[in-house]
Amino acid sequence: MVSAEGYSFHILFGSQMSGMFLCIPGWHMGCELSYLNDIFWNRESISGSDESFGYEK
Repeated sequence: MVSAEGYSFHILFGSQMSGMFLCIPGWHMGCELSYLNDIFWNRESISGSDESFGYEK
């Protein structure tokens, strides 16, 4: 469990046949990731155009 900014949530991170995945089940969010060394793809997947993992500035 992770606690930050007054929120607590579980993070699931794991591997699959085509790469990795990241999920936050309590927030109904998730995304596919590439392999860990593919920073560009992973950053784009997490921030994505749908802003599933958006944040407030």
